[in-house]
Amino acid sequence: MHTIRQRIRLIMFSSLASILLLGAFSYYYFYQQNQMSDETQRYQEAYVSSQYIKDDMLDTLEKQETYFAQPSVSNAESVLGAIAGIEKQASTYEDKYKDNKDLQAYFTQIKEGAASYEQELEKVTSMNETIGYTSDEGLRKIISDASENFRGIAENAGDDVSAALENVTRTEQGIIQPPNGVVPNKDQFDGAVDAFKTAISDSNLDSDAVSDINTSLLKYTSAMSTLSNTRTQASELAANFETAALEVTTTVDSVGETAIEQTDNLKQSNERTSTVLGIVLLAVIILSFLLVLCIGWPLIRAITKSIRQLKEATEIIGNGNLAYRVPITTKDEMADLGETFNQMAGKMEQSMMKVKEASEVLDDSSSYLAAASQQTAAQYEEVNQAIGQVAGGAQDQAAQLEESNVMLDKVRHAITMMKDETALVGQAMKQAELEGSNGINQMQKLHETSDSFMKLAQKLTTEIQSAVQQANQIRSIVQTIEEISESTNLLALNAAIESARAGEQGRGFAVVADAVKKLAVRSKQEAQQIHKLVGTMNQQMSDLAEEAKAFDAYQQVQASSVEETTNAFDRIHKQLQQGNSKMKDISSSVSEVAASNDSVADMLEHINQIADEAASTAQEVASSSDTQAASIDILTNAAAQLQQLAKELAIEVAQFEFASAADNSTESSDKEEEYLNTSDSADTASSEKEVFAETDLEADQPDFPIAEDDKDDTTEYKKTS
Repeated sequence: MHTIRQRIRLIMFSSLASILLLGAFSYYYFYQQNQMSDETQRYQEAYVSSQYIKDDMLDTLEKQETYFAQPSVSNAESVLGAIAGIEKQASTYEDKYKDNKDLQAYFTQIKEGAASYEQELEKVTSMNETIGYTSDEGLRKIISDASENFRGIAENAGDDVSAALENVTRTEQGIIQPPNGVVPNKDQFDGAVDAFKTAISDSNLDSDAVSDINTSLLKYTSAMSTLSNTRTQASELAANFETAALEVTTTVDSVGETAIEQTDNLKQSNERTSTVLGIVLLAVIILSFLLVLCIGWPLIRAITKSIRQLKEATEIIGNGNLAYRVPITTKDEMADLGETFNQMAGKMEQSMMKVKEASEVLDDSSSYLAAASQQTAAQYEEVNQAIGQVAGGAQDQAAQLEESNVMLDKVRHAITMMKDETALVGQAMKQAELEGSNGINQMQKLHETSDSFMKLAQKLTTEIQSAVQQANQIRSIVQTIEEISESTNLLALNAAIESARAGEQGRGFAVVADAVKKLAVRSKQEAQQIHKLVGTMNQQMSDLAEEAKAFDAYQQVQASSVEETTNAFDRIHKQLQQGNSKMKDISSSVSEVAASNDSVADMLEHINQIADEAASTAQEVASSSDTQAASIDILTNAAAQLQQLAKELAIEVAQFEFASAADNSTESSDKEEEYLNTSDSADTASSEKEVFAETDLEADQPDFPIAEDDKDDTTEYKKTS
């Protein structure tokens, strides 16, 4: 590997291999770090998710306690919504961590526990709905209605019956709403009921009243028995809630412990992997640095030495010694660069010798050129002044014609606007005449419509009276509907009592009975609303009948007004016809004025074109003269600069040293040939000087074609320079 290219290639390959190796190790290292970081974050998310579920479970238990303390529909829905949210969260996390069997199993247990909790809670809420959350619902309504019935009877049955009923009511409240932690005493209630039966039997009530009370009491005791049994079952189911909640909480704690344990294991594994990869990466970096240093240091020294030699040669040649050459000691690219530098120095020496000879010829030619350009500039100055006067007069004439055209355009615009406005007024008059005719026709139609309207008013009065009679019939039908709805309500109440007596088997029938009751209540309300609407409509119909009687007087006034309006439209139509005829005469006069103005504008336009052509021709001649004068000025300046450049070139060439004839024997023949070529160029330049001088002598009376030839000569001179 003697060449610089081979050495640099080796360095590049070594560096590239080192970079690829470092990149591979770095990628592997960061990949492992990311994997461990993702896994750690996944366990942390699982821990946080479990804590969320735990918090939600605690909130659910609080809502459960609130529901047991104060049973209501809203509290039941709150507890069910909370446990459903926990079940949904557990299902979501189960799908999220399906790639981790341990975490998935924990969240599956949480979901199953929440589902079991929800099932038990639904049973309790169903039982409470059967009992009734208020005294107007379920079994509590039946009991409340029976108690009210008993109180009405007890008021007329004596003090013993009232005292026995009061005892029944007190024990009843102990079963319906027992204090927290107190078991309802069913035996005490049964004893109070038996005492009430005995008091009824001993009272002065007739046998029919006693029979009705016993029947109602049977329904009452049946409902209380069902309520007591339901309360007992609900209390037994409530004990299962604690077990389900404890299972969910325990599983959540297990998820947190597993997540923390796995996170610690990942951290330890990450630390061990980081240590090993760090050592390997450091070793690769050190080896790569040593390899690049061993290969690159000798190459840098060789390149520095060659560059220093080229720098010294450049300084020597820059100081004026064009005969100096760089010594060649190596065989690499720097040696090729040295040979190329020596060839460049030789060509530069030859070029400087040619420049020296050419500068002498250039000095002589520039002197002749400067004298000729000064003489030509004086002649073109006089011609340019004459052309400027002609161009100025043509421009003034064109400006005056332009002002005349502007004024004619304004007149034409005014006439056009007048013509357009006249046409618009004429159209408006025609439209007004047409609208007047339409107005007369509309008035005739209005008269016919007024007659039809009166007939319609009479018919409307008759229909209103008929509608009043039909409204009275609707009122009687609505009363019948109200009676039917009350009967339906009583039937629904009896059905609810029978379904409560049937217990769990009659639960579906109780729902149907409740729905029938609601429909009956709603039918009654709607019937009452219809009754009110019919009364309001009947009153409105009566008022409308009174108002219809006043239509006849209004019709007579309307007929008189229509007649007067028709006469007014006839007079307006005649005036519009006269105005339309006059507008046609005005439009004809405006058209004649516009035609005359257009003829004058065409004449001025023709004159303006002639003036523009004259001004344009004068400007073109003036522009050509200005361009010719500028070319002569450029030529004069170029001749002066060329003469100065020849002198400076001779001074600069004199600073260089050239090789002797003995040292450059191989280049003598080339120099002689170049000298002959230079002599021929000098002779040619001398002949051109003579021709140019003769042209100047013949240019005492210049005309415009000569200016164009001078432009070509100036262009040739610029190209030659």
